[in-house]
Amino acid sequence: MTPSDKRTETVKQILQAALTVFAEKGYAGATTEAIARRAGVNKAMLYYYVGSKEELFGAAILHLLVPARNTLAAALDQTPHPEEKLPLIQATFAALFRQHPQLPRLMLRTLTTELQRIPQEVLAAMAQVYSLTAAVVG
Repeated sequence: MTPSDKRTETVKQILQAALTVFAEKGYAGATTEAIARRAGVNKAMLYYYVGSKEELFGAAILHLLVPARNTLAAALDQTPHPEEKLPLIQATFAALFRQHPQLPRLMLRTLTTELQRIPQEVLAAMAQVYSLTAAVVG
């Protein structure tokens, strides 16, 4: 494994751990110690690879949201029939939630109690997903 591969894998572990801890505890209740422990790294490594708790929060959500948005946009572009687009949106989100079951809980918790914590980049990505969906459902 190359150093780049190891770095990528470590960041992925940290982001996955962060998603889980933020979903369980919320932003306020989550600690970098708990995230580092869940990821199997020390806090210094967490800060080195990802940054502060705020940066980690945004990066963890974007880690899932951006690929989902891109997958959804590409699939919708390749689907010429309007009646096939809504089931495609449902299938895309169902697959994402099966793969990352903590994501719905994290998003609901964040949108209802910690809206002020959502970084601008995350809000922009969420707005893009909403726009893709709104274009289909009218």
